[in-house]
Amino acid sequence: MTQNMADDVNMPENHVNGFEETPGEREDQNEADETEETMIEDEENLEELVENASNEYQDLSNTLDQIDRYMTNLENQNDSLVSKLQDLLESNRQMRAELQQENAKVKNS
Repeated sequence: MTQNMADDVNMPENHVNGFEETPGEREDQNEADETEETMIEDEENLEELVENASNEYQDLSNTLDQIDRYMTNLENQNDSLVSKLQDLLESNRQMRAELQQENAKVKNS
């Protein structure tokens, strides 16, 4: 009986046990399963990172679009103010010229 037990312990590598597995096959399968799980997790993490980056890019794009609209509005207001100031300046020049002409007439009279 001791000899049979010793023979069982020294089984050849290709020996099939009652579970139809060769010794070490379960460990190899576990390592393969863990590797596959790790790859799936890595892929899910990558997809999450890509989605987060995409969302951040979209938020940034929206923010830049909003800033562009504000800047366009400021430029339009600035152009309007410049135009109004030029009109006011021209009006003041005309008034000054008229006053100078009236003063000249008063002095000559």
